[in-house]
Amino acid sequence: MNRDVVARFTEKISIGDGCWDWVASTNSDGYGLFSKGSSRKAHQVSYELFVGPLPHGRICVLHRCNNRRCVRPSHLYLGTQKENARDRESAGTTFHQYGEDSPLSLLTEADVTKIRGLCAAGGMYQKDVAAMFGTTQGTVSKIQRRATWAWLQ
Repeated sequence: MNRDVVARFTEKISIGDGCWDWVASTNSDGYGLFSKGSSRKAHQVSYELFVGPLPHGRICVLHRCNNRRCVRPSHLYLGTQKENARDRESAGTTFHQYGEDSPLSLLTEADVTKIRGLCAAGGMYQKDVAAMFGTTQGTVSKIQRRATWAWLQ
């Protein structure tokens, strides 16, 4: 075990009676990030440093405590992606961001309603409607076909 990496890692955690909380940078999902050659999730690095290497394949490091910032080795265990999804679902930590709640969305519900109205009225090409809203013709097509934003009337 590389003592320099362990020292750098432990400087970034707050060790308490329960969880060991990551107090350095996090990703947009709230998981700690640690740079060990490349940026990696801190709980995965913790598992490797204090428990052992991760097996090859699609294995996840899961949290018994459901605390995304926790890096305490005894709170971490290995599981499949399916087990990880089931664990998130049962803990109620799964969240779905879609529509204008998604950080990737360029459009609002009002925009989508206007796009559908313009397309239904005819007389405009999808590419022209797309240009009005700063999106692509493909996006307008999906909106019009209700392949996206399907819940909107």
